[in-house]
Amino acid sequence: DLGALKLALRAAKEGGGMPTVFNAANEEAVAAFLKGKTGYLNIAELIEYAMDTAGEMRSDSLGEILEIERTAREHVKKKIGL
Repeated sequence: DLGALKLALRAAKEGGGMPTVFNAANEEAVAAFLKGKTGYLNIAELIEYAMDTAGEMRSDSLGEILEIERTAREHVKKKIGL
């Protein structure tokens, strides 16, 4: 999906915790798709939503990275209504 590719490039360019947000949101969105909770074409939209709502984040420690990941997954679940 070109939308997801553009988002991956955005995450790489922004750096910091954004690649973690992209990865966690992608995993959560794909899992929701495989469970029939969202459509395939919604995956990029869900990733973008998580990235847009992530805000400033530090990724200087494992604890911060794990918190970024948890938050990104929660944003996707919230958007889907889970």
